[in-house]
Amino acid sequence: MNNTSHIATTDDLARRLYRMARIQAGWSPIEFAGEAAVSGQEIEESLERLEQLGLLRPCRRSPSGYRAMDPRRALDRLLHMELAQIDHYRRHVTSTHNAIRMLTEDFSGFDEDRRQAVRVEIIRDPAEVDAFLHDAIALLHGHEYLMYQGATPSVELVDEMLLRDCHALGRGIQVKALHVRHIAEVQHVRDYLIDVRHRGADVRLADWLPLHLMILDDALALIPIDPEGPLAGFLAVFSREVARSYRAIFDFSWLAAVPLDAAQAADETVGVEKLQLTPQELAIARMLATGTTNHAIARHLGVSARTLSRLITTLLERLQVQTRFQAGMKIAQLDLLTTNGIPPAESAAGRRSPGE
Repeated sequence: MNNTSHIATTDDLARRLYRMARIQAGWSPIEFAGEAAVSGQEIEESLERLEQLGLLRPCRRSPSGYRAMDPRRALDRLLHMELAQIDHYRRHVTSTHNAIRMLTEDFSGFDEDRRQAVRVEIIRDPAEVDAFLHDAIALLHGHEYLMYQGATPSVELVDEMLLRDCHALGRGIQVKALHVRHIAEVQHVRDYLIDVRHRGADVRLADWLPLHLMILDDALALIPIDPEGPLAGFLAVFSREVARSYRAIFDFSWLAAVPLDAAQAADETVGVEKLQLTPQELAIARMLATGTTNHAIARHLGVSARTLSRLITTLLERLQVQTRFQAGMKIAQLDLLTTNGIPPAESAAGRRSPGE
C-alpha cells in the first residue's frame, strides 16, 4: 500500500471512529477495533489523527480515555495554531533582518582605505557544492567553524559531513561545530556528533542559532543563498573582513551554547531523575515499549493483574501520555530502552499482536 492510500485509509477509519465517539458515550477503542476488524496500530494512528485535528481530547473520566469535541471548536483551535505559526515565522524573519542589520551596521564599517575587494561565487548545484567543499577542506591549514541552523540533514548528507570532518581532523585541522539542539535528538545526527567529538572536534548545542554558516581559516565564509532553504546552494565569500564579521557572530553563539557532553549528561538526567521512575516502573516502561503483554509483564514482576493495571495507570500519568503506544514512543524519545539488566519481552508469545 502506498503512502497516499495509507493516509486515505487512516482518515476514513478516523471518521468512523469519530462518529462512534459522538454517538456512543461508553465507546472504547478496543470495542471499535473488534467491530471494524482493524489492528491496534491502525486504531492508534486514527486516534493520533483525531487528536491532531482536535476532534478528540484526552479525558481520564471517560471510559474510552477521550472526549469528542465539536468540529467548530476544533477548527477554532487549528486557526489559532496557524496564527501562532505565522507569528513565529514573523519573529524569525525579524531576527534574520536584525542579523543582516548587525552585519551591515556593526561589523561592516571598515575604513575606505582598508577596504579590500570581495570575491563572491554562487554555487547552486549539489554536485558543485560537494566538489567545492572537498577542495576547500583540502586547502585548509588552520580551522573550520560550522554553524548548522537548518532542518534535520539526511543520512546521506550526514555521511558526507562525517567524511569531510574526518579528513580535516586527520590533518590536524581545528573543527568547531554548532548545531541546534532539536536535530541532535535524531539518531543518525546524534551518532555523527558523537563520532566527530571522539575524533577531536569541539561540538556544542544551542536552542537557537541565527543562521547557517561555515567559516574556513577566517578567509572564506559560506552562507546559504536562501536562509529558509540552506541546501539550495551557497554564496562563497572570499574576504577576511567579511569572514571576521561572521566569526564574531559564531563566537557569540558559541559562548551561549552547551558542550555536547554536558548536553548528553543533562538529557540522561532528565530521562530518569526528572520523571523519578522507580526501577519497577522503568522495567514496566521498557517492556511496554517492546510490546510485552500485560500477562507477561505481571508474570515477570510477580504481581497480580490488578496491581499491574494500577502500576501502568500511574506510569502513564508520570509520562503524561494516554496509551501504551504513546508510552512506548515517550520511552524511546527519552532513550530509556537500554535494559541495564532488565530483560525485554520474554518470547514472541509474550508480545502483543497488532490487534490485541
